[in-house]
Amino acid sequence: MKTRLANVMFLFTGLVFFLTACVDKTYDFNTFSNYFQYNPKIAIPVAHGNLTIQNILNEIDTSGYVQKDNSGFLSLVYDKPIQSISANSVITIPAQNFSKTYSSTDAGFPTTFPAGKTSVSVPHTNNFSFSFNNGEKIDSMKLKNCTLHFNITSTFNQSGSLILYFPTIKLNGKPFRKVLTVSKGINSTTADLNGYTLHMTNISPNFNTFPANDTLTLNGSGIIAGNIQVKANFQDIGFQSLFGYVGQYNLVSAKDSFLIDIFSNAIGGNIAFDNPKLTITAKNSVGVPVNIKLNNVVSYSSIDNKPVAMTFNSTVNPFSVTAPTLKEFGQIKTSTDSINKNNSNIIAILSNTP
Repeated sequence: MKTRLANVMFLFTGLVFFLTACVDKTYDFNTFSNYFQYNPKIAIPVAHGNLTIQNILNEIDTSGYVQKDNSGFLSLVYDKPIQSISANSVITIPAQNFSKTYSSTDAGFPTTFPAGKTSVSVPHTNNFSFSFNNGEKIDSMKLKNCTLHFNITSTFNQSGSLILYFPTIKLNGKPFRKVLTVSKGINSTTADLNGYTLHMTNISPNFNTFPANDTLTLNGSGIIAGNIQVKANFQDIGFQSLFGYVGQYNLVSAKDSFLIDIFSNAIGGNIAFDNPKLTITAKNSVGVPVNIKLNNVVSYSSIDNKPVAMTFNSTVNPFSVTAPTLKEFGQIKTSTDSINKNNSNIIAILSNTP
């Protein structure tokens, strides 16, 4: 018993010395148990390293909203396109329908064939005007697509032809010309105007006007009596470019939102942004001045659904989008509007509990 006790006391001398400060100095060794249980708890380092803010953000920023510049400055950037609008989707050109009727009773129209002649020709000069939906006054328009439908109804007994000539509708510098067949009854045909450029008069009161000339030729003999109705319908009109006054349009009335969810897993705490900015970038190749105005900008908290409305200085809302000039045709002009803590209450917007 003494040997066993001596071994135990040797191994745990440090433990006994520690306990002697707390127990009586008189010991009864006969009361010690032969069984001793020791349950140590040891904590040792298994790895080491450096933990930075970037490391933390990498764990919670799975969408790449956090960006770092060359100086190491971290920025939280949400970037989202709002809307892209083409001029064709804003300015739509309705179908244009023109009709002209010629009769043997018209002044200057022959009633018989001249002696020794088997054909007569009657020229006409007309002016047609395009109609638009928003008071446009157009100088010229290059057609991306357009189909010209012709419908000719004749009551003349003689057959012949109708030559249509549009001197200001050109392709590669050549005016449009079409020879149509005329016979008693109805005759129809079409022409493709894709790629043609239409030049129109833009002088009051003859806005959007272009000349449309034709020559009616009848072949035969005897008395000339009857009439002919010519219908020309411009359909499926789309343009590549358009010059002139295009009126005023409300281009964008869309609603959109940003979900700032990078801190959605946070348990508690607060965050403050040092220099928050809302930057609006607009690219314009249309060649028409544009104003953009933000309405009803509000932040909502996912915790208490508390709204905070954004207010702006008049210097930033609305803001103007630069347009390319006529000499800059084909170029894209970029305009940027920066809404920050000096011209808005954006800090209050972002201080709303996320």
